[in-house]
Amino acid sequence: MTDSEGSNKESLLTRSYFTEGPPSIFMEILKGCFMCCYLICPPTPSSITRKIAFHPPQKGRTYAIYLENGKCVTNASKLIGKRFHIKPERLTKCHQSDYDELMRRVECYTLRTLLGNDIIVIKCSPEHQDAEERLSRMVIIFAQPNASDLGEYLQPFHLNIPLLAELFETDVYAFDYSGYGYSSGTVSERNIYADIRAVFDFVRMRRPNKKIVLLGYSIGTAAVADLAASKPDGLVGVVMVAPFTSGFRLFGAKPTNTHTSKLDRFTTCDKMGSINVPVLVCHGSGDEAIPVEHGLEIARRAPRGVPPLIVHGADHMSIFNGKYLQTFRRIRQ
Repeated sequence: MTDSEGSNKESLLTRSYFTEGPPSIFMEILKGCFMCCYLICPPTPSSITRKIAFHPPQKGRTYAIYLENGKCVTNASKLIGKRFHIKPERLTKCHQSDYDELMRRVECYTLRTLLGNDIIVIKCSPEHQDAEERLSRMVIIFAQPNASDLGEYLQPFHLNIPLLAELFETDVYAFDYSGYGYSSGTVSERNIYADIRAVFDFVRMRRPNKKIVLLGYSIGTAAVADLAASKPDGLVGVVMVAPFTSGFRLFGAKPTNTHTSKLDRFTTCDKMGSINVPVLVCHGSGDEAIPVEHGLEIARRAPRGVPPLIVHGADHMSIFNGKYLQTFRRIRQ
């Protein structure tokens, strides 16, 4: 990539909106609530996990789905075998033409997971198909955080999925977890693992010659680690942005603890040893939601881990919203 091309891509990022992470007092209250819930309700850890770990936006707040005939559809289960498109809600002051231009390179699919849920999937391609050979052979599957859905990643002049495709010069697939957006089912740890597996299998079936990189952000790193630990054919790399070691270690115990409780959830740290491809961890030194020590421990446990990227001053949001360009430069390498 030439200097001019690089500066053009970086200028796209500098127009993103930068939001700060949650204040520390909020995280302390959240941690206290988490531990109280587990102590008071030990028989139902999965229901507690749903309440604490998943915060999907209200359905319909960020996007709508329309069939080719213009009919609005409210559930992915009604889209099987049909052509449809996503219309993002205007969450910014951008003109409708900006949204139309953004969506021009977005393809939409529905997939049924092994657990029987129907999920919404999009594929975004770069504007110009002239990437270096290394990148042209790859595709990226992006697993998003716990409080967003596809509509929030389809907003002009924010960090969005089409922009990721442009920056990385390769196709990027993204999806809504079960219970998010218009995907059917309920949110759960088990479901997000089945969701990303369905997307991976779909890409492998449709594009068997492509090499796949998994990119997870926040809770998406748990989904990425679970899939990567199964050593699927076609996987060549893993990127984990702001990962956490496990639920208990995040909300009370130290990230370096060697013992994992049977009640623990999202035990990413225990899966790292089974991942046989290169792993890059990116973390902000100022992350109060998931302290940087979690990222360092995840990197330490990866057999093929590359030196992690620790971004000085970045918090849980700014590590991946465009404020710190080094995150995207490093991933692209």
